[in-house]
Amino acid sequence: MQARYYDPVIGRFYSNDPVGYVDRNPVNSFNRYSYASNNPYKYVDPDGREVKVVARPLRTAALGGLGAHTYTVVTQSDGTKTTFSSHKVDGKNVVSKNHSSDTSPHSFAGTAVVSPPEGMTQEQFDNSVLAQGEKMIDSDSLDYSAFPSSDTSSEGNCHTTTRNLVNGAGGKIPENYDPKGMNPDLHGDRKTDEDQ
Repeated sequence: MQARYYDPVIGRFYSNDPVGYVDRNPVNSFNRYSYASNNPYKYVDPDGREVKVVARPLRTAALGGLGAHTYTVVTQSDGTKTTFSSHKVDGKNVVSKNHSSDTSPHSFAGTAVVSPPEGMTQEQFDNSVLAQGEKMIDSDSLDYSAFPSSDTSSEGNCHTTTRNLVNGAGGKIPENYDPKGMNPDLHGDRKTDEDQ
Protein backbone atom coordinates (compact mmCIF):
# COMPACT_ATOMS: atom_id res chain seq x y z
CA MET A 1 0.00 0.00 0.00
CA GLN A 2 1.29 3.41 -0.90
CA ALA A 3 0.89 5.62 2.16
CA ARG A 4 0.20 9.33 1.78
CA TYR A 5 1.43 11.46 4.67
CA TYR A 6 -0.36 14.65 5.65
CA ASP A 7 1.23 17.86 6.94
CA PRO A 8 -1.31 19.81 9.04
CA VAL A 9 0.81 22.98 8.94
CA ILE A 10 0.62 23.37 5.16
CA GLY A 11 -2.71 21.51 4.87
CA ARG A 12 -1.47 19.17 2.12
CA PHE A 13 -0.15 15.66 1.54
CA TYR A 14 3.59 15.10 1.04
CA SER A 15 3.12 12.60 -1.80
CA ASN A 16 0.95 12.97 -4.85
CA ASP A 17 -2.14 10.94 -5.69
CA PRO A 18 -1.15 8.00 -7.93
CA VAL A 19 -4.30 8.32 -10.07
CA GLY A 20 -3.46 11.82 -11.35
CA TYR A 21 -5.80 13.73 -13.64
CA VAL A 22 -9.38 12.43 -13.90
CA ASP A 23 -11.87 13.61 -16.52
CA ARG A 24 -14.86 13.59 -14.17
CA ASN A 25 -13.17 16.10 -11.84
CA PRO A 26 -10.89 18.27 -13.99
CA VAL A 27 -10.53 21.20 -11.57
CA ASN A 28 -9.44 19.44 -8.37
CA SER A 29 -7.48 16.64 -10.05
CA PHE A 30 -4.84 19.11 -11.27
CA ASN A 31 -3.79 19.43 -7.63
CA ARG A 32 -2.36 15.96 -7.10
CA TYR A 33 -1.58 16.77 -3.45
CA SER A 34 -5.21 17.33 -2.44
CA TYR A 35 -7.40 14.63 -0.91
CA ALA A 36 -10.88 13.54 -2.02
CA SER A 37 -11.41 16.46 -4.42
CA ASN A 38 -10.56 18.83 -1.57
CA ASN A 39 -13.83 17.84 0.12
CA PRO A 40 -13.18 15.08 2.69
CA TYR A 41 -16.61 15.62 4.27
CA LYS A 42 -18.31 14.45 1.09
CA TYR A 43 -15.76 12.10 -0.55
CA VAL A 44 -13.38 9.35 0.54
CA ASP A 45 -10.29 8.30 -1.42
CA PRO A 46 -8.24 5.91 0.74
CA ASP A 47 -5.59 5.08 -1.85
CA GLY A 48 -6.40 6.56 -5.27
CA ARG A 49 -7.45 3.38 -7.04
CA GLU A 50 -10.43 2.84 -9.31
CA VAL A 51 -12.07 0.70 -11.96
CA LYS A 52 -13.34 2.80 -14.85
CA VAL A 53 -15.36 2.00 -17.98
CA VAL A 54 -14.25 4.20 -20.88
CA ALA A 55 -15.76 4.83 -24.32
CA ARG A 56 -14.13 6.34 -27.38
CA PRO A 57 -15.74 7.20 -30.70
CA LEU A 58 -15.54 4.43 -33.29
CA ARG A 59 -12.93 4.92 -35.98
CA THR A 60 -15.06 3.54 -38.76
CA ALA A 61 -16.96 5.33 -41.49
CA ALA A 62 -19.40 2.40 -41.76
CA LEU A 63 -21.42 3.65 -38.78
CA GLY A 64 -20.79 7.32 -39.53
CA GLY A 65 -19.62 8.04 -35.99
CA LEU A 66 -22.84 6.73 -34.49
CA GLY A 67 -21.16 4.23 -32.20
CA ALA A 68 -18.69 4.02 -29.37
CA HIS A 69 -16.04 1.47 -28.41
CA THR A 70 -15.96 0.62 -24.69
CA TYR A 71 -13.14 -0.83 -22.60
CA THR A 72 -12.20 -1.15 -18.93
CA VAL A 73 -9.26 0.45 -17.11
CA VAL A 74 -8.07 -0.73 -13.69
CA THR A 75 -5.83 1.72 -11.81
CA GLN A 76 -3.95 0.11 -8.92
CA SER A 77 -2.52 1.84 -5.84
CA ASP A 78 0.95 2.15 -7.40
CA GLY A 79 -0.56 3.99 -10.40
CA THR A 80 -0.26 0.99 -12.75
CA LYS A 81 -3.08 1.00 -15.31
CA THR A 82 -4.31 -2.18 -17.00
CA THR A 83 -6.76 -1.97 -19.89
CA PHE A 84 -9.04 -4.81 -21.04
CA SER A 85 -10.95 -4.57 -24.33
CA SER A 86 -12.02 -6.63 -27.32
CA HIS A 87 -11.78 -6.12 -31.06
CA LYS A 88 -13.01 -7.85 -34.20
CA VAL A 89 -10.30 -10.23 -35.48
CA ASP A 90 -11.13 -12.70 -38.28
CA GLY A 91 -14.82 -12.60 -37.38
CA LYS A 92 -14.21 -13.19 -33.67
CA ASN A 93 -14.58 -10.90 -30.65
CA VAL A 94 -11.03 -11.22 -29.29
CA VAL A 95 -10.28 -9.98 -25.75
CA SER A 96 -6.90 -8.37 -25.14
CA LYS A 97 -4.94 -6.53 -22.47
CA ASN A 98 -3.39 -3.07 -23.02
CA HIS A 99 -4.30 -2.95 -26.73
CA SER A 100 -2.54 -0.04 -28.41
CA SER A 101 -5.77 1.45 -29.80
CA ASP A 102 -7.10 1.82 -26.25
CA THR A 103 -3.92 2.93 -24.48
CA SER A 104 -2.81 5.52 -27.04
CA PRO A 105 -4.12 9.11 -26.79
CA HIS A 106 -7.64 9.51 -28.22
CA SER A 107 -10.85 11.43 -27.64
CA PHE A 108 -13.42 10.12 -25.19
CA ALA A 109 -17.14 9.56 -25.67
CA GLY A 110 -17.71 9.03 -21.95
CA THR A 111 -16.34 7.48 -18.76
CA ALA A 112 -17.87 5.95 -15.64
CA VAL A 113 -16.21 4.83 -12.42
CA VAL A 114 -17.49 1.44 -11.25
CA SER A 115 -17.82 1.22 -7.48
CA PRO A 116 -16.82 -1.97 -5.65
CA PRO A 117 -19.79 -4.18 -4.81
CA GLU A 118 -21.02 -4.20 -1.23
CA GLY A 119 -18.78 -6.26 1.02
CA MET A 120 -15.74 -5.90 -1.25
CA THR A 121 -12.86 -3.45 -0.76
CA GLN A 122 -11.43 -1.48 -3.69
CA GLU A 123 -8.33 -3.70 -3.64
CA GLN A 124 -10.44 -6.88 -3.75
CA PHE A 125 -12.50 -5.48 -6.61
CA ASP A 126 -9.38 -4.40 -8.54
CA ASN A 127 -7.94 -7.91 -8.15
CA SER A 128 -11.26 -9.50 -9.13
CA VAL A 129 -11.45 -7.40 -12.33
CA LEU A 130 -7.81 -8.22 -13.19
CA ALA A 131 -8.41 -11.96 -12.64
CA GLN A 132 -11.65 -11.90 -14.67
CA GLY A 133 -9.85 -10.09 -17.50
CA GLU A 134 -7.09 -12.72 -17.63
CA LYS A 135 -9.74 -15.47 -17.58
CA MET A 136 -11.54 -13.84 -20.51
CA ILE A 137 -8.31 -13.57 -22.51
CA ASP A 138 -7.73 -17.31 -22.03
CA SER A 139 -11.32 -18.23 -23.02
CA ASP A 140 -12.54 -19.08 -26.51
CA SER A 141 -13.68 -15.98 -28.40
CA LEU A 142 -17.31 -15.28 -29.22
CA ASP A 143 -18.36 -14.64 -32.81
CA TYR A 144 -18.22 -10.90 -33.45
CA SER A 145 -21.50 -9.07 -34.03
CA ALA A 146 -21.99 -5.31 -33.91
CA PHE A 147 -25.58 -6.04 -32.84
CA PRO A 148 -25.64 -9.33 -30.89
CA SER A 149 -28.92 -11.20 -31.15
CA SER A 150 -30.89 -11.88 -27.99
CA ASP A 151 -31.67 -15.30 -29.51
CA THR A 152 -28.06 -16.53 -29.39
CA SER A 153 -25.37 -16.71 -26.75
CA SER A 154 -22.43 -17.11 -29.14
CA GLU A 155 -22.16 -13.48 -30.29
CA GLY A 156 -20.55 -10.44 -28.74
CA ASN A 157 -18.80 -7.11 -29.21
CA CYS A 158 -16.71 -4.71 -27.12
CA HIS A 159 -19.78 -3.78 -25.04
CA THR A 160 -20.43 -7.48 -24.29
CA THR A 161 -16.82 -7.80 -23.12
CA THR A 162 -17.00 -4.67 -20.95
CA ARG A 163 -20.26 -5.77 -19.34
CA ASN A 164 -19.15 -9.37 -18.77
CA LEU A 165 -15.81 -8.24 -17.32
CA VAL A 166 -17.38 -5.90 -14.77
CA ASN A 167 -20.28 -8.26 -13.94
CA GLY A 168 -17.97 -11.29 -13.74
CA ALA A 169 -15.85 -9.46 -11.16
CA GLY A 170 -18.94 -8.77 -9.05
CA GLY A 171 -19.52 -5.17 -10.15
CA LYS A 172 -22.14 -3.42 -12.24
CA ILE A 173 -21.81 -0.68 -14.85
CA PRO A 174 -23.84 2.33 -13.69
CA GLU A 175 -27.28 2.26 -15.36
CA ASN A 176 -27.00 5.92 -16.35
CA TYR A 177 -23.74 5.29 -18.25
CA ASP A 178 -24.67 5.60 -21.92
CA PRO A 179 -21.84 6.94 -24.09
CA LYS A 180 -22.72 8.95 -27.16
CA GLY A 181 -23.84 6.69 -30.01
CA MET A 182 -25.16 3.15 -30.15
CA ASN A 183 -24.01 0.76 -27.43
CA PRO A 184 -25.73 -2.59 -28.06
CA ASP A 185 -25.19 -5.14 -25.26
CA LEU A 186 -23.55 -2.73 -22.77
CA HIS A 187 -26.35 -3.12 -20.22
CA GLY A 188 -28.59 -6.06 -19.46
CA ASP A 189 -27.92 -9.67 -18.59
CA ARG A 190 -27.85 -11.51 -21.92
CA LYS A 191 -25.97 -14.77 -21.30
CA THR A 192 -23.04 -15.73 -23.52
CA ASP A 193 -21.40 -19.12 -24.18
CA GLU A 194 -18.00 -18.07 -22.86
CA ASP A 195 -16.79 -15.83 -20.07
CA GLN A 196 -16.54 -12.97 -22.54
